[in-house]
Amino acid sequence: MKNIDPKWEEIEPLSTDTGQGYLIKVIPSKINDLKNVDNRKIYVYKKLKQQKDEKRRARMFREVSCLKSLIHPNIVSVVDTNVEKYEDLNCNLFFVTSYIEGQNLDNFIKSRENLSLDLIIRAFINLINTVAYCHEENIIHRDIKPDNIMCLNNDINNLILIDFGLSFNQDDKNITPTSEHLGNRFLYLPELQNGNKTDKRSDITQLCGILFFMLTKKYPVNLQNEKDEMPHQREDIKDYFAKMFKNNQLDKIYKIFDQAFQININERYQTIDSLKLDVENILNNQDNVNASLEQIEIKLNQNRYLKSSKIIAKFKIIHEEISKYIMFFIDSFKEKSSVLAWVQTGYNQDFQLLKIQNTIGVKNQFDKKEIRVKYVIKYVGNEMIIQLTSDEKSIEVLRCELNDYNQHKSQMFEIIKKYYIEIINNIL
Repeated sequence: MKNIDPKWEEIEPLSTDTGQGYLIKVIPSKINDLKNVDNRKIYVYKKLKQQKDEKRRARMFREVSCLKSLIHPNIVSVVDTNVEKYEDLNCNLFFVTSYIEGQNLDNFIKSRENLSLDLIIRAFINLINTVAYCHEENIIHRDIKPDNIMCLNNDINNLILIDFGLSFNQDDKNITPTSEHLGNRFLYLPELQNGNKTDKRSDITQLCGILFFMLTKKYPVNLQNEKDEMPHQREDIKDYFAKMFKNNQLDKIYKIFDQAFQININERYQTIDSLKLDVENILNNQDNVNASLEQIEIKLNQNRYLKSSKIIAKFKIIHEEISKYIMFFIDSFKEKSSVLAWVQTGYNQDFQLLKIQNTIGVKNQFDKKEIRVKYVIKYVGNEMIIQLTSDEKSIEVLRCELNDYNQHKSQMFEIIKKYYIEIINNIL
């Protein structure tokens, strides 16, 4: 590669097809006197491909501006650049960053077998912290994908976020064209095509795509496919998850993706802290009683709204079956003891959210102790989900396509029975 800055000496090209620029492995030359450069280290020199393209020049300036404002061990640092001359078309733009030894996350995950859930989640939490730091500094990456994450020294616990070429600094909007087409083949987000392209929530959704990839080795690609299936609802993924994870882990993983992969950005994770809380809960062996249903109850998109009457009608039938079963089960204990009684409150149906919820609790009439149990029947993606929640425990008792309910309901009732037995034992 010719025409690199004389302060740097080429070792070898790293890639000739990186989209915006050429990447070259370099070392400091003898005339390099930059104070932040270590002559014993290797660096990466990025040279803009189309030097006369004003948009690409502005983009490189934006990338370097964002990187220079970020000081973090898991983000590459800029040691040399001339991008401040981006308006001078006669100046060949470049910048130099630290060199990261190791594979990118795409190659790393695909080449490894039997990575534990614990290892993946802890590595992912570190990545969440890195992106959270960017957001605290008002930097939105906008292109979080496995290719843009490096495993330093092939250590998944040391993930480095790279390639801020599409990043956006909320403190300096004048230098960033927001009408450009954004997106990647890893995960298509509608708001990056024709909506608000400067929203931190898009980064959060891309992060969830990374978690999906780390767990499955597959790209999520689209939030929903032609069958209205979210990535985790597709048959091959459901089978894989069922083999790989325990039920209590699987429930928590599903809940994350139920919220993460909604079409409407307002129905996804709204803060990176709420995502981190749910991810951390995967490693918690105890059910998170406070993992609020409000966080994972998903609003209906327009197509689903058209079907709401039929779905709610079926939900009413299911609701009646569940209510009668629970009340009959509690009443059966009255023959042995007149102490127990059921208490029903809080019935509600929501056509827009495609959800019915009801509360049927158990009361000890002797000491007035009462435990209330809320069950929720809701529609997410292309699946019906039924959950039970009390102060004692929160569980998912059924997840299936609506038309498959009759095939699974006997198993569901067994789970409900065991749940209420625990409640009754706690109240007696």
